[in-house]
Amino acid sequence: MKALPAVLLSCLLSTLLVGCGYQLRETATLSEHYRAIYVQNMNDGDPVYSALARYLRQSNARLVRAPTEASAFLVIERNEIHDRVAVVDPRATAREFELTQVMDFHVEFRDGRKLAPRTLTASRLYGYDSRTVLSSVGNEQQARNELADTMARLIYYRLAADPERELPAP
Repeated sequence: MKALPAVLLSCLLSTLLVGCGYQLRETATLSEHYRAIYVQNMNDGDPVYSALARYLRQSNARLVRAPTEASAFLVIERNEIHDRVAVVDPRATAREFELTQVMDFHVEFRDGRKLAPRTLTASRLYGYDSRTVLSSVGNEQQARNELADTMARLIYYRLAADPERELPAP
C-alpha cells in the first residue's frame, strides 16, 4: 500500500512530461551524401577534427584520410583561435580570458556541386590566477577542449541539415 502513492506520482509525472512535448535528444541523421567525408585543410591532430569524427561515428558516417574515398569534402577555409583579456581586476591584473574560434568552411560533393560557405564562431571564458599557474593552464585547456567540441557539433548540425534544399541542380 505504501508503494501506491509513489507509483501514482511517477505515472502523473510521466504523463506531464509526455504532455508538454519533452523528448530525449536524438542523434541527427546525415544524408547519404555524407557517408564518407574528407576534411581539407585540417589535420587529424586538431581537436575539432577528433570531435567531429566522434559525432560522425554516432550517425554511421566517417571521416576518411584519402580524398578518393570521399563522397563529400569539408573544405576548411579559415580556422583561427583568438585569445584576449576579458576581465581585469583593480590592480590591472588579468583575471579572465576569452577564447574565440572562427571557422569558415564549405562543402563540396563528388559531382562538383557546392553548399554555400558558412562561418561559425564560438567563445569560451576561463579564469586565470597568477598564483596558481598550473590550474590556470588547466582552465585554458578545458576551455579549448570545450570550444573544439562546440565547433565540431556546429559543423555536424550544419551537415545534418538537408543538403538537397541548398544544392544547385547538377
